[in-house]
Amino acid sequence: VSMLNTTAANWTTGVGTTSSLKPGTKALTDYEKAINTSTSLTQDPYGHGTHVASVAVGSARHYVAGTPDTTGIAPNANLYDVRVLNQSGLGTMSDVLEGMQWVIYNARALNIRVLNLSLAAASTESWQTDPLCIAARSAAAAGVTVVVAAGNYGVTLTGQEAFGTIGSPGHDPSVITVGSANFKLTTSRSD
Repeated sequence: VSMLNTTAANWTTGVGTTSSLKPGTKALTDYEKAINTSTSLTQDPYGHGTHVASVAVGSARHYVAGTPDTTGIAPNANLYDVRVLNQSGLGTMSDVLEGMQWVIYNARALNIRVLNLSLAAASTESWQTDPLCIAARSAAAAGVTVVVAAGNYGVTLTGQEAFGTIGSPGHDPSVITVGSANFKLTTSRSD
């Protein structure tokens, strides 16, 4: 599904029997039709989500002998692509929140157990009030394990080391935050 297609959805009329996104309503059917991208030839025009998905569910069916095994961590898992970023890897907070809400709404019916957020936003507030953190906690409360990118903010624009730069929602205690380490060019075990 693509949250970038939701301009067709009408969110201004409030709760009502004709416009509410309640199960079984025409409004929900129209909304699901608007965000469905299953027939699109380009599911991930930016490419980062496809890379992360291959790490998770890759099956390594097409590698030649002698190549390292590239089987993903969960090769038999089902994958649902919820696109919230455009072809340049940019997006809006509302699209991300809507995508997370889609996962929460469909988690039980589709047996979604993990939500991966390969994105991060700068946060100017506590994890207790940050909108992405609130949405991540909602997903966790619904029984979905939330895995979040730490963000790529480890250095300043001039290349100086920066501290306290974990992006939102990576600073929320209910998520698993994934980052990287600088091995300072010393990767041997003896170091």
